[in-house]
Amino acid sequence: MAFTLISKTVKPAEAKWWNQVDPEAAARVGEFVKSFPGVVSAEASELEPNVWQSVIVFESKAVVEEYKKAMATNSDNALRKAYNATHGITTKFQGQGE
Repeated sequence: MAFTLISKTVKPAEAKWWNQVDPEAAARVGEFVKSFPGVVSAEASELEPNVWQSVIVFESKAVVEEYKKAMATNSDNALRKAYNATHGITTKFQGQGE
């Protein structure tokens, strides 16, 4: 059964998005996500000037768990998380089976 992971990221008005500050590392994370085994699709869009949404569809919930482990050890993702924490940028996740 496919599993969709939706994340919404919100930033303060004065903060810049991480992909504006470090576009090369952001591109590497994007490629990592899209090429991860079991990822069916990955889309991201800016909903509002301070709200970013990502929607990733996985083959199964088991793939999501492997993805989370891999992201936890990804050095570029660690840079993103550190930048976001320093600049008051927060992310909330929602998942659902299909």
